[in-house]
Amino acid sequence: MAKLSSKFTLILLVLILVGVFLRFYKLHTLTTYLTDQAIELSDTLSISRGDLKFVGIKTSISEARNGAVMYYLLLPFLYIFKFNPIAGGVLQGLLSVATIPLAYVIGKKARNELTGIIASGVIALSPLLVLYSRQTQLAYYPLFFSAAILLLLVNLLGKYQVKVAILLGLMLGFSLQIHYLTFTLTVLSFLSIVLFSKQSKKCLPILFAGFVAGLAPILLFELKNNFFNTRMFLKYFVDHAPVESRVNSLDYFQVLLSKLIGGNQPVLGLIVFLIAILLLLYRLKSKFTLTEKILLLHLGISLIVVFIFSGNLVAHYLLPSFVSLIVLLASSLVYSLEKYPKLVLPVALVGIYLIIVNFPAYRLSATNGADMSPGWNLEGVEKSAQIIVDDVGQNPYNVAMIVDAQNQAYPLRYLLDVAKKPPLSVENYDKATYLYAVIVPNLNLDSALDTIYELNSFGGRTIENKWEIQNGYKLYKFSKNKIVDNGL
Repeated sequence: MAKLSSKFTLILLVLILVGVFLRFYKLHTLTTYLTDQAIELSDTLSISRGDLKFVGIKTSISEARNGAVMYYLLLPFLYIFKFNPIAGGVLQGLLSVATIPLAYVIGKKARNELTGIIASGVIALSPLLVLYSRQTQLAYYPLFFSAAILLLLVNLLGKYQVKVAILLGLMLGFSLQIHYLTFTLTVLSFLSIVLFSKQSKKCLPILFAGFVAGLAPILLFELKNNFFNTRMFLKYFVDHAPVESRVNSLDYFQVLLSKLIGGNQPVLGLIVFLIAILLLLYRLKSKFTLTEKILLLHLGISLIVVFIFSGNLVAHYLLPSFVSLIVLLASSLVYSLEKYPKLVLPVALVGIYLIIVNFPAYRLSATNGADMSPGWNLEGVEKSAQIIVDDVGQNPYNVAMIVDAQNQAYPLRYLLDVAKKPPLSVENYDKATYLYAVIVPNLNLDSALDTIYELNSFGGRTIENKWEIQNGYKLYKFSKNKIVDNGL
């Protein structure tokens, strides 16, 4: 048994190293740097300058605000990397890698070491999780925290300890500030203690106290601002009644699994989805361990949320339950292999095939961040910002980016703010002396100057200078001067 454990430990270390490589290889080129990332970095920058915050960026479904706790966690990374946007990818990547061993421990508790290895392997190799790890994005941070919460919950139910109950409560409050969809973990924790703990009367008050302490910044914001978030959420639920049925949205799970482990191929996603259902149904005939019961309960809570949610479903909405789903499927797979050992070789071959199919989805040879245009990346934004800093002098100016629908150029604005050369606000394009605009290759510039608000509202179209940035992307300097022909 000792030798077996040693082998699994070695495999786990290899998976961690592979996970590190996939997440940090060419990070400067492959990181996603768009408006959402720039806004989160800007909020962290303002905190570094003394503007302390209780809340951060607004949620995608209403005016309610997420918490600001991740900004404070991001702050030391920004200092280390001199406020370069790459700091967000480094923090996200480290948390993603740290989830790998946590998934192994949860899997081991759920069934055995093989379950842990399979679960940690999926976390390490999932193209979707690799892409999530390369950027600053509040919605992607819950992966690590969900794994930590699950492990704390399993340990607490296995052996009641006051310090574990307090820590679990703090983590629940902390996570809810990161993203409100982690409330499924809050429901899971309190419900699991009621259902599975013999010490529930002692545990629940302590857990609640820790939860309130972890959620304190949001609660203070609510008290100070007439319960703003509460009112915004109530307004959302009143205005958006749940849909009658999600039966026609089952393709969401097919797409999700194709991104998670199916190489972005819908057919593979459907196959994985059907196999997952069969595995879970087959497991229903067996006796579940306590850890498996917790994971199954979490999955059930998450599915209920998915089926009553009225908005468009996107992959990261189930992110807080990814670890539960992956470990539960790994446990069910191992259970099936124990019953039918002859399936080991075919399953291993399928696993190898999925690794091969998923490889292109890592985008290791790409020249752009995910969701950014081909040939455009953080390096191009940095070069553009540096040119503006060196060129603008003391003139009032504004910026635009006619690329990736980033017209108001928040990615540029953050870097210019770091350099202490901030442009005028997005409401003041007409008051600028100069307008610097990054232009995508082959754009009809005359049409863009007529139709795109950020260019048109500036009020001038004389090209005073232009610079080649990279791969056909150019930085233009517009002014309101009347120049007939400057040769540019």
